[in-house]
Amino acid sequence: SFGGITPLLTMLSSCACGLTVVNIDNGYGAAVAAHFILGAGDSR
Repeated sequence: SFGGITPLLTMLSSCACGLTVVNIDNGYGAAVAAHFILGAGDSR
């Protein structure tokens, strides 16, 4: 599977725009993505 590249490209090409794909061990990255999705990342 080319080191996970094939599954990653499949996930990115088969889902809606704005999708964030994080590794299973990347809790910080998922939290940052959730932060921006909830609008807490807006600089006003």
